[in-house]
Amino acid sequence: MPERTDDDVANRSYTPHECRLRDLTYSANIFVDVEYTRGRQIVKRKNVMIGRLPIMLRSSHCVLSGKNEAELARMKECPLDPGKDKIKL
Repeated sequence: MPERTDDDVANRSYTPHECRLRDLTYSANIFVDVEYTRGRQIVKRKNVMIGRLPIMLRSSHCVLSGKNEAELARMKECPLDPGKDKIKL
């Protein structure tokens, strides 16, 4: 689930509805393993965050994926919305 760091709250997960209300992009962190050469030394770094990627609503990475109509309504999402759009960019 997408996470966000706010000044008042440590890393926490947000739903698409909360992102709309807070004017945030519903996205997830991108992590990579990096290997590069510095002089003659090979430097390796694991889990380096390089950015964020917007999550398409109801995709496999979205918290709404697989939810039934009642669950979507409890999450303040329209059950008739087909998804596959992004919240803010």
